[in-house]
Amino acid sequence: MLVGTRTASPPTARAIPLSYEAALRQSIGDPAGERVVIVGHDTLDLMCAMIRQGAAEVTRLRLRERPDAHEADLAILIGLCSAHEASCAIMQARRALAPTGRIVVGVSSSQLTQEVAATLRTQGFADVHVTGDGVVSAELPFFGPLGRAA
Repeated sequence: MLVGTRTASPPTARAIPLSYEAALRQSIGDPAGERVVIVGHDTLDLMCAMIRQGAAEVTRLRLRERPDAHEADLAILIGLCSAHEASCAIMQARRALAPTGRIVVGVSSSQLTQEVAATLRTQGFADVHVTGDGVVSAELPFFGPLGRAA
């Protein structure tokens, strides 16, 4: 009789729900080379993580602080507690984003995700994705003349 040996059970094909942090990381993706703006509460750890992952530039803004126009490729909004706070932060991030930018919003409760998704659509974002963990992501659609090949 062998004591202390176990055989590993084969992995199952069921989907495991993501935690808030994992859903946020998955929505952000690889920020290498991107200019990132972070808005919200308790953003220092996320700012450091973006720098470690190779973001070209990371800017932290407080809520209702006016950003420079078109300074970011990616806006991350975290720790938002109410629909009003989320709406203000989305408008703030909209100004900071380049014309083809993307946004990731993390809210404190999954109840706010539908309101945030509606606000993103109202602000002109497209390809809105909602996770069950309080994370919503979207992109700005590109409109206008395309660059001409020489």
